[in-house]
Order: sequence, then C-alpha cells, then structure tokens
Amino acid sequence: MILDVHRKDQVCYWTLNQPKAANSLGLRMYHALDLALQQLEEDVQRDVSSGEGEALVTRVLVIRARSGPGRNPPLWVAGGDLKELVHLKSKAQGRDYAEKMTRLCRRFADLPLPVIFEIHGLVIGGGVEFVLAGDFRLASAESCFSLRQLMTGVPCGYGSSSRLISLIGESRAWSLLTKKEPFSAQQAYDWGLLHSLHANPDLLRQATEDLCLLLKSIEPRAFAAQKKMFALTQPSARKTEAELDLFAEAWMNPGHQDFLRRFLERSRV
Repeated sequence: MILDVHRKDQVCYWTLNQPKAANSLGLRMYHALDLALQQLEEDVQRDVSSGEGEALVTRVLVIRARSGPGRNPPLWVAGGDLKELVHLKSKAQGRDYAEKMTRLCRRFADLPLPVIFEIHGLVIGGGVEFVLAGDFRLASAESCFSLRQLMTGVPCGYGSSSRLISLIGESRAWSLLTKKEPFSAQQAYDWGLLHSLHANPDLLRQATEDLCLLLKSIEPRAFAAQKKMFALTQPSARKTEAELDLFAEAWMNPGHQDFLRRFLERSRV
C-alpha cells in the first residue's frame, strides 16, 4: 500500500508510504489520495446527515509520510514523480496533471474538519504546495523546504500561488521561489508557513496528538463554519482555472522540456 489509512479515537491518519520514490505526488499517489479522500468525504457526509455532532466517526485528519533511511534530513515528500512527468508531452497533459492535484488540494479546504500535516524531513516542490492545503502544519526542527519549481522551468501548480501569497505575502513568496537552496523549518515558522516547530520527531508526534485533542474539544459545526469563512478568502474557481492555463502554457517551454530531457538521460544511465 502506498497510502496507509487508519482511524483511532475519531482521528483519521494517512501515511504516505512510498519512501523509495520520495513519496512523490505522481499519478499512483494521486489515485490513492483521491480514493482515501472520497471515502472520508462520504463518511463525513453521513455524519453530517445524522446530526449527531458529538458522535462523529472522524473529527480530524492527520497526514504523515514514511521517509526512507540514509538521508539527513530524510526526504519527506517530493512533488510530481519525474519518471511519470517525462511522459507528459503536451500542454493538455501537463494541465490535466496539475488540475488533478489542484482539485485534490481544494477538497482539503472543503472538508468540514481540521486537516493537519505532520512534517519530518525535506519537502520539495509540489510537496510544499501539497502541505499548504492543510489547516495546520507542524514540523520537526530538522525539516526543510524547497520551492524549486522555477528552477525546473515551470511555475507553481496545484492552485497554490494565491495560497502562498495569502500566508506570507508576495515579497516573501518571491524570495522563497527564487531561492536555490532549501530554506529551514525555522524560517518557515518565522514567516508563517508553519504553525509550530518541535525539536525532534517524538515531540512532533506528541504535539500532533495534543492538537488533535484540542480540536476534538471544539464544537464541530463551529469549526466547519469558521473554515468555510476562511475559504471565502481563497482563490475563486475562475482564478484557479487561469492559474492552470498559465501552468499548461509553461509546461512545454524549452527550459522545462530540457530539464525533463536531462532527467530522462540520467535515469537511463
């Protein structure tokens, strides 16, 4: 299983479990996430229909990743799987991939319950955009982040440009997008991308559990209403479509195609 799903005490835990592929957000991972999210949406809808708020099956979603050994920091989640992306040979195919991930991230915002990302390790490219879709982001101090999209010849996908600006502002967004080296978890916390920072993975895990307890103590309808209010500030469907169109145009630019070609050549060696 490339995505482990289990529930305990009204918390649903997802663990991305493809460490040899850096938990890349390729099509296989997308389909696993899509299926799990569809099941969670159905469960939540049944809970809402029942009208029994205190008896909800799921009150919180926690997303984790299983990192492979041998790296310091461990590689937590990467963006698109380059072994798949090299086969997307048209603007339409590039847009279709970005659209799938954009819809997935938007569905996190539409869930009427808290979504927590528990981060331990290096997060690359689209992986950063993925975690921006959560309501809460907790990380270990050794984690770091790399928004390297521009360096590969494409802008952000996943509808995250507006989300990034709303969190840290345009000036800081440009600073991170044009930074060649990864930026630290401390900088991410100082600039508002993270909600809390923890000295080691054990303390991070405990902080997640403490946050789950706190969130479960909040009346679920009140939380859902507040989350909908926050969602009103996010980009409209029309604006997201415009972002996808621009991403599709950039997909076939020479710099990006050259990056994919060089990757394909290296992978054949």
